[in-house]
Amino acid sequence: MHKKFLLRISEEQFRILNDLSENRSLNEYLNEIINLHIEKVNGRYSRMEKIIINDLQVSQVREAVTVTQQKWYMDLLLKYNIYFFSSSKMVTPMMNILFYGDSSCDFPNCISHIGKVSHIYRHIAKNEMASIPELVNVMKDPNFSSEIMKWDDCQFVYFSEVKELPRPIPLIKPYVHHPRTIVNNTTTMLKALTAEKIDDLF
Repeated sequence: MHKKFLLRISEEQFRILNDLSENRSLNEYLNEIINLHIEKVNGRYSRMEKIIINDLQVSQVREAVTVTQQKWYMDLLLKYNIYFFSSSKMVTPMMNILFYGDSSCDFPNCISHIGKVSHIYRHIAKNEMASIPELVNVMKDPNFSSEIMKWDDCQFVYFSEVKELPRPIPLIKPYVHHPRTIVNNTTTMLKALTAEKIDDLF
């Protein structure tokens, strides 16, 4: 979890820091300075964090979200109970994820599986990936490791269970919500269990 605090500095210090930050926000630059100092004093610093869903309050967790994925991600999910989110935006906690498979998947153009989230890893650096217990076997699997090692960082969700829906939720034309736009969208389990088509989820 992130903490906030008030930092009092002089106008001259602010001017210098603002100039040094260049294209970064001042907040990003200050975090970089702090991390470098910690690394210098204590050795290598890791930003990685593990969020355990059961440790959070209900108000902090979304009930269910939808994601769209290609066959590579679906195969990884079904074999290792893992789903990688893009690291460009920090993923916020959820209890369940509904998986829409594109035309390359064994269950194409529908939401076919649901996963119950156990925990989330965020801010994983490349040199930390192989040390995470949930990724040990993944990194030994050439079907997945070669692609993952191309990434500079990552974040992923680990599931306590992944189940195939007894009745997949299809994409039916005409539709309002395109598969590309439903990634990380929030919905409910009631809607997931009663939906006749993907638009019914939102």
